[in-house]
Amino acid sequence: MRIAYSVLLLLLPALASPPVVTNVRFEQRANSNLVDIYYDLTDADGDSEFAVTFDVSTDGGSTWSIKPERWSGAAGSGVKAGKGKKITWDALGDCGKLRSDDVVVRVKADDGRIARKPTADSPQPTAPSHTVPSGMTFLKTNSQGYEEYRWEKDGSTVIKIPAGTFTMGSTENTDEKPVHQVHLDEYYIDKYEVTNRQYKQFCDATGRSYPSDPGFSGMSGYFSNYSDYPVVNVSWDDAAAYCTWAGKRLPTEAEWEKAARGTDSRKYPWGNSELTGRTCNFADKSTDYSWSDKSWNDGHAYTAPVGNYQDGASPYGCMDMAGNVWEWCADWYDISYYGRSPGSNPTGPSSGSSRVNRGGSWLSNARLMRCANRYWDVPSTRNCNLGFRCAGGR
Repeated sequence: MRIAYSVLLLLLPALASPPVVTNVRFEQRANSNLVDIYYDLTDADGDSEFAVTFDVSTDGGSTWSIKPERWSGAAGSGVKAGKGKKITWDALGDCGKLRSDDVVVRVKADDGRIARKPTADSPQPTAPSHTVPSGMTFLKTNSQGYEEYRWEKDGSTVIKIPAGTFTMGSTENTDEKPVHQVHLDEYYIDKYEVTNRQYKQFCDATGRSYPSDPGFSGMSGYFSNYSDYPVVNVSWDDAAAYCTWAGKRLPTEAEWEKAARGTDSRKYPWGNSELTGRTCNFADKSTDYSWSDKSWNDGHAYTAPVGNYQDGASPYGCMDMAGNVWEWCADWYDISYYGRSPGSNPTGPSSGSSRVNRGGSWLSNARLMRCANRYWDVPSTRNCNLGFRCAGGR
């Protein structure tokens, strides 16, 4: 994506001399959708900290329709005066299909100490003290307290899951027994399911065929026209090939389950309370199955845009780990595997006939949304409710 920018500086009035923003310039990183915004900030009153925000217009400044959420660096409250202040902005993540040459960004500085309330998708301007791995850019520490990065190859947001032990399994089904402790080394996992936009980028780069249309009523041309929705109708081999292209891999089912439920043995990603139309996309009143729960309306008859259900975030901030689409995992499926699974970094059986998938989907009932629930399909399966997310590290 290549965006032409113009600049509007807005100085907000203060009780005395307002802070002054000057020398704003933009640089788009090569082969990236990240934009670096540089500016100088001065104040005649000698104040030490300021609140800095920026807005985006796609029509030359007539309206300001985009409020950036995916940024890091010298914005928000507590910004100190100085030259060469830098904000890193994920333009594609915030703007989607933006290709306009009439983009205007206004940078605002105020003597106030509070800029805007952070949300789950608004980064904190505190960079990690350790070295950021190659091919990744630090974005923020999310509201759950975990580091998020941009994986440069496919533009995805990944969350760092710290090393440690969690409780895996449940007493609900035979294949979820026995409940056992599993240690996992540190790893990264996609915050969102892989989208149509990302998968199209992979197909265009590698020559792989586009997935077939799922035939959702009222959603013609799903793969081409619904860029921010999860890709479906992809086999296990398709998903694994995407991960290899992106420099990642499919998560093991242990990694998937830890990212979904954390370390407190919760039933669902959001806790132990039953699901609602605000926590996930499932078989509700907009579907017509014998198991549809007509007491809820989640707003979507089929898939929903990734990250649509903020109330359903996992303890680490991962989205849509219950509902929307089932997600392929790396492991072969074995009903009795937990009885002999190693206690550290399990990777599943060495062979099998079916691969694990997790998480439930838009046509699933509540029972299938549980974090511990296991399901499986033969690797060649392509369904309208089956997609994936990637993992990295280790």
